[in-house]
Amino acid sequence: MRNSIGSDPAVSVARATSSAIHQWATGVQSVETSRVILFQGSDLDRQADRLSRTGDVILAPVASGSPGRRLPSGASVLTYEGQLVDAGDVMHIGRGYEIEFQDYLAVPFSPINRPTVVRLSSAEDWKALAADADEAQATGSFITQMTSASVVLADRSVIDAVAERVDIPVNRLTVDHVGDVRYWPHEPSPEGAAVNEAMPTAAYFAAIGGEATERLVRERPWFQRYLAALRVIGQEGGGAWSISGFGRTLGGSAPHPGSRTTGELLIWREDEHLLVEPDSGRRFKLGRETAIAVEALLEADTLDAAVDRGASAGLARRGLHQRITDLQGRLADVGVAIGPEAAAV
Repeated sequence: MRNSIGSDPAVSVARATSSAIHQWATGVQSVETSRVILFQGSDLDRQADRLSRTGDVILAPVASGSPGRRLPSGASVLTYEGQLVDAGDVMHIGRGYEIEFQDYLAVPFSPINRPTVVRLSSAEDWKALAADADEAQATGSFITQMTSASVVLADRSVIDAVAERVDIPVNRLTVDHVGDVRYWPHEPSPEGAAVNEAMPTAAYFAAIGGEATERLVRERPWFQRYLAALRVIGQEGGGAWSISGFGRTLGGSAPHPGSRTTGELLIWREDEHLLVEPDSGRRFKLGRETAIAVEALLEADTLDAAVDRGASAGLARRGLHQRITDLQGRLADVGVAIGPEAAAV
């Protein structure tokens, strides 16, 4: 799809640049962009047309030319000042907006003063991420900095590819200062990464611990749900949110660690209860009893088990099966299918 720069140069260019950096950092595809190619050097014209195509966005140093111009290939050029190469680097993209680069290992000890891309550039970073995920799964305790709305965890597309056992979409590239083309800074790219549509996960992890590092994700099928929990807490402003299944449940029963790998999240604090769809961002405010019934649906393998779970959490058993079934139906009416036998509701 052809990328639109918009009609207000000052505002829309900054937004387009921010969106492009998000795709470059995470690998999560934007609906408006094919690929994002970050040029670290200023010699844009020498390689840009060879590498780019219509729908691509080129992120280039400001010396490369005015933002919004199009190359003969059909790619759009957005410019920046500064760089995102090493930990602590800051990129400026206009209108006072700036983005910092940071290593995962450093984040728990660093204040978040601006939008920050947290990279996983070593096997040690990945091990720390897995350990923090295990801690959250067991206790409900999340790294505070990682629940900030200002933090973007890099390489989400890599984690998704490992979890779903598919190849990684090549929708981001980096051209370093000497002109070498890489999938991600400091990491060698497999042959053909600049032209291929996807690459094996093994090729990505080859330089950062190989199979042992990839296993950190594969052996945790709930990893995507953990990342969704981080994003949801950040979107809700951080703070003391509890998430069902992470160390606790609203109904008070023991959670089943790893029983849910994706899907909706039930979160609460004090008298506020929300059912959240992480992918769409939709939120549904719930009363406490309804939230307990929703949790029972999320945790149980059968409707009868959901009834037992709800009753043990204090819901009146009389008529509970029908109430839970009706709740499933109301949620299904708005496109939310949860709980056992949901497809039949």
